[in-house]
Amino acid sequence: MRTRKVLAVGAAVLALGIVFLRGGQAADQKELGAALDKLVKTAADKPDDLQKEGAEVVKLNKIDNDSIKEAMDFLGKREEGLPGWGVGKPGTIKPDNIELKIRDMVKAKTMSKAQFEKEKDALLELANRTAAMGSIALASGPKKKLPDKDPKDWKEYSEDMIKSSRELAKTIKDNDPKAVKEAAAKLNSSCSNCHGKFRD
Repeated sequence: MRTRKVLAVGAAVLALGIVFLRGGQAADQKELGAALDKLVKTAADKPDDLQKEGAEVVKLNKIDNDSIKEAMDFLGKREEGLPGWGVGKPGTIKPDNIELKIRDMVKAKTMSKAQFEKEKDALLELANRTAAMGSIALASGPKKKLPDKDPKDWKEYSEDMIKSSRELAKTIKDNDPKAVKEAAAKLNSSCSNCHGKFRD
């Protein structure tokens, strides 16, 4: 009888611990999301300050090469329980996933004028978000060289991500769907190159 009570109390304590842990993780994720949203605004309004502010976000949120996935997850699918930004307003653009949307822009035909006008604002936001994430990557790269993993490559890919994101934003503002497709291809290459070498 006493054993059952001890087990029941232990289970209750464990369950309570899990609730608090999840709450802490959710709170941290919410704080990170707010910091990243602010960084996206910097990418849009003060691009020259982006790298400096990106480094500050990395420092304050203790993001490093091992924990960067938590930030990168914002480029993924938007759904309940996940931090993904998605693309545009919920339910309006497919795929509702920044990484997949970039690939889709590269593979699909050049957007029609009607589709471009419909998605323009969302695509500009996408470009600013990837630029912001590039600044996070740049400031949180590996410090030591490992076999087939050189910090210089990480830096180059991160800088390419920022540069190609800015090019994408410019083509969108210039209302040039063909150039948008070309800029999206450059951005996709910078992401693919980095993932190919550094993503586990």
